[in-house]
Amino acid sequence: MKCLLVMVVSHKLPRILLMILAWSGLTTTTFYLWRNGVSVQCELGKNEYANIDRLTTSAVRNITFGLDDIFISVKTSGKFHASRLQVILKTWWNNCRNQTTFFSDEDDSNLMNTSGARILNTNCGNSHFRTHLCCKMGFEYDYFMNTGKKWWCHFDDDNYVNAKRLVKVLSGYDSNKDHYIGRPSLSYPISTTYIGRMVSFWFATGGAGICISKSLAVKMSKWSRNGRFRHSCNSIKLPDDCTLGFIINNRLGVNLTVREDFNSHLQSLKRIRIDEIASQVTLSHSADQGYLNVLNMQNVAAFSISQDPTRFLSLHCHLHPEIHWCPSKRT
Repeated sequence: MKCLLVMVVSHKLPRILLMILAWSGLTTTTFYLWRNGVSVQCELGKNEYANIDRLTTSAVRNITFGLDDIFISVKTSGKFHASRLQVILKTWWNNCRNQTTFFSDEDDSNLMNTSGARILNTNCGNSHFRTHLCCKMGFEYDYFMNTGKKWWCHFDDDNYVNAKRLVKVLSGYDSNKDHYIGRPSLSYPISTTYIGRMVSFWFATGGAGICISKSLAVKMSKWSRNGRFRHSCNSIKLPDDCTLGFIINNRLGVNLTVREDFNSHLQSLKRIRIDEIASQVTLSHSADQGYLNVLNMQNVAAFSISQDPTRFLSLHCHLHPEIHWCPSKRT
């Protein structure tokens, strides 16, 4: 069966008619298949009608998938609203503002009113304790399950998200199948005790970003829905991203799909070359005890380190030089 994807205005040809045409003895039959507003023009040979659903499901998924199919959640805290969040709101959030929700532990009506950002107070507490982190993650999960989106992508407030690249990467996976996508921070499975027994599993670090398909999220419900995620955290005494790995890899038996283009502050960010930046899904920054772990933007930086300590402003100008606040001449 030879097919060509085209955008046309036509009526849907019933599948039963296609079967009749395929068995009519004609050498080929030209027709249009419709799915989600996209027409697939095909030449159908005898006995080939069984391939129709497989062909159109695969091809059309890649054409119709877009940013609106992704729910982006960002975990933050009130103490970072004026620093980390402000940088995000000036940079990558503008490329996916309608798809992004910030989950914090404080109200910030001023920031919401001035930026238009959607910031939810989870009332989970503002510490870095496991219980507070797990509370926020459970809140994100419950929120996603009510959105009707195909993907849930969780990021931290020290992440830069390349929305264009994120869409391209996820378009290669079927949200109707179980996918757990990210990057581990360890080179081996983590071990812990669960109900008196040792268990081990792989987990994707939240610091690099994590994407979960809707099919998999639905299956997580037993351990995650309506506050059960916090209970799962407490049962293994590990943080939120580890608990996701426990539920997905250990309980559900779904393997982690490792992506090298998801990056966290746990890596040496200076090793990422300038010519590799556009192909990355996430990037990060950190300043731990005086050590600055940021991208090496020395030759293309739009701002100095003092002006742009996270390097996100320079990164954004490198990817989007047309932005009005980006200097026309790099300094």
